[in-house]
Amino acid sequence: MDTLIQRIVDTYAECAPTYDEEVTQFPYYQTLKNLVFTFDWAGSVPDLGCGTGLLGQLLYEKGEPFTIMGVDLSPAMTASPSIINHVACFGTLTYLNHNEFLTFLERALDVAQRSITFDMEDVSEEYRKKMAEDNTILPCYNHTKAWKAWKESKLPAGWGVVYDEYGLQYHDNHETGCDISDTMVRLEKAGD
Repeated sequence: MDTLIQRIVDTYAECAPTYDEEVTQFPYYQTLKNLVFTFDWAGSVPDLGCGTGLLGQLLYEKGEPFTIMGVDLSPAMTASPSIINHVACFGTLTYLNHNEFLTFLERALDVAQRSITFDMEDVSEEYRKKMAEDNTILPCYNHTKAWKAWKESKLPAGWGVVYDEYGLQYHDNHETGCDISDTMVRLEKAGD
């Protein structure tokens, strides 16, 4: 397994026992909950980088009819012939480089029938400095500029940005001690 992938797996394995308890204390969770309860999620939802399943728990709490597939970007997912209504990806895009991030957007548009919802961490200067000094800190990418440029020039006709909010989402207790700001985004396809 690739060294970086193994580091990501190991990092999240370490924090998994307390993840739900910790993340529900941060604005990130409230923002995610707001996205779930504000927008339509009926149908099928692949949750990429699903972690402990917070998105599925919130969808269940909302009571809307849905089918969720929690995945960690495995080859088996790309072989699935299922109709995908909504694509969701929270907390994982920061590990993709810019080309991979843009590929995610294009691929999500190819498969999503109704919506794409994701977040992008704003990797601060403080975080980048600590990352440069300590190679045990997972490398992260800031896609804010790439997102802004993409939505201005590449957003396909028939799709609209219905939610694009930036704010402080959580405090990284595990690696850097930095506050992490985040942009939450929801794209929706216009009705047929």
